[in-house]
Amino acid sequence: MIHRIFFWILFFVVVMLYLSHLNPETVQLHLTSGTVFPISMSLLIISSMGAGVFVMMTAVVFRDARKGFAEWREKGRLKKKAKIMDLYRQGIDDLLSRKREDALKHFQKILEWDPNHLDTLLRIGEVCRYNGNLKEAVRYHTKARAIGSENLSVLFALSKDYWQSGQMIEAAEIYRTILNIDNRNVAAFLKLREFYEREGAWDKAYALQKDYWNLKKDPEEKKRLHYYQFMSAEPLHSEKDRERLIRHYSELIRADRTFAAPYLKLGKIYELQGDQKEAVKIWKKGFKETGALVFLEVMDGHYRRLEDPAKGIQVYKEAIDRYPENPVFKFLLGKFYYRLEMVDDALDVFESLVQEWPGFPILRQILGDLYHKRGRTEEAFLEYRESVNFIRPVLIPYSCTHCGNQQAEWIPCCKRCGKLETMTIQLPAADKAALPSRIATVIHHD
Repeated sequence: MIHRIFFWILFFVVVMLYLSHLNPETVQLHLTSGTVFPISMSLLIISSMGAGVFVMMTAVVFRDARKGFAEWREKGRLKKKAKIMDLYRQGIDDLLSRKREDALKHFQKILEWDPNHLDTLLRIGEVCRYNGNLKEAVRYHTKARAIGSENLSVLFALSKDYWQSGQMIEAAEIYRTILNIDNRNVAAFLKLREFYEREGAWDKAYALQKDYWNLKKDPEEKKRLHYYQFMSAEPLHSEKDRERLIRHYSELIRADRTFAAPYLKLGKIYELQGDQKEAVKIWKKGFKETGALVFLEVMDGHYRRLEDPAKGIQVYKEAIDRYPENPVFKFLLGKFYYRLEMVDDALDVFESLVQEWPGFPILRQILGDLYHKRGRTEEAFLEYRESVNFIRPVLIPYSCTHCGNQQAEWIPCCKRCGKLETMTIQLPAADKAALPSRIATVIHHD
């Protein structure tokens, strides 16, 4: 192409020289106000055209040079990017093969070429965290955050570093940042909620849970909302503001009649005020609405303190009448008789239960004790022999139906799995009655 241009330029010059020879007229060329040069018309035209061609050629050469330089740089960039991607893939493969030290070498090589490679910073931080070097994990992930301030993967990684290193406040702040970026992020909701639970910041947990429930619209999450509302009243107990507490728990009962905890607290407030009748009324209503066994234990203790066992027995009989298919109420009645030394009544109950669960060791032991009290030594021996490998527990806790966690006292939320209202007293199935791990969930305090 350049040869063609020079050819046409040469051709044009020859033509213009020929025309200049045929047209010798000159013109006055003023370069400044006082400088004049006579020049032939043909030469002026040739000069002007030559200057134009020179400028054009210079522009073309500059453009092509710039384009070539850009292409050279892009080619180098793509080559470097390909090498980085290859190293990154090798690093990921090493991570999947649990060759973490080899992975770190590949990742560190990437950072030598590109110190701001976000994915690499993220992976190195994760390896550091796995190796227990949380300080380095925070450093790498903090640098990654400076590059991608709204990258959720980076934010979650950094929050995990803080959480594992015990810097809960910093972790919570990042979870709040995530929710500002993505107000529907369930993982951030749950971790921030867990933080508030750990800190006992029930008001904040309640406010957060309202947003979460609006997102999920799940009945269980609505119950958790009521749980946080319930827990937010704890400071009022130290203030002894009983009227305010009564209003608070009464509102909760109206909001959710199946939530056992406010019935328990409300009844205890009335009991402390000396209004025994109202306390029992509240507990009975709570048992009717929820079926929670803890109400029977509360009323059991209440009537024993009042030395009125007849009413305690009546409570258990009413429960048996209401839930005839649930043997645990019958067992608790028998235990109540047993504690009160009402041997004949206890015998009737436990003999009936043993017929239903012949392989249930604690029933055998209690029945053996009762036979011994009645002087029926041979029958007592037979019952003891059936439970010879079983050690009766001194304290039988409540058990979570979801995870098996045990607590000495009833609580509305399991401390291990976080499930609500799963703490109860359980009788094992007949085919598993002899398993010691299940026996420990049968009875509560003596």
